[in-house]
Amino acid sequence: MTTKQNSNPSERMNGKREIPKKKDFLKWVGIIMMATLPFLHDLITSSGEGTNSWVPDLGIEKFLTDEEGYIVGYSSYRIFLYNLLLHLSIHLSFLGWFLDAHGKSYRAALLVPVGVSFYQLIMILTNARFTEYNSLTSKFLVVLVLSLLLGVNYFFYGRDKRQKGIT
Repeated sequence: MTTKQNSNPSERMNGKREIPKKKDFLKWVGIIMMATLPFLHDLITSSGEGTNSWVPDLGIEKFLTDEEGYIVGYSSYRIFLYNLLLHLSIHLSFLGWFLDAHGKSYRAALLVPVGVSFYQLIMILTNARFTEYNSLTSKFLVVLVLSLLLGVNYFFYGRDKRQKGIT
């Protein structure tokens, strides 16, 4: 049961509070979860000890470990998880902003950081951090090409939709 939203401050002071809607509450929970996502590595692993005993052994750490003992190029599973979850949090935040910006003029531009953050996640997961694909030149070209493609698509092909009011 939600109360009628009232902009009159005197009625709110008299004990009537606006109850948040379920959709708003889920947005709050999602934002909080994305903000704490990078720190899940503290729950999964212990510093200097590896995976915590209560975490089920699914073989992920062994699967990601190469013959030299590195986990996808990182010195420990804990560091790998922190970097992966940090970049995943950033990617999900940009993606959420993109999805929420429906009908806004800057929505197409948000695809650039979504694409770049996804590219960085692929670099982490494929152990391509020390290759040419992760160099500054490659990343700059990805951003430049993605920006140009989105700009051309938005300004030339999206014009009919904008004129009709469909975005």
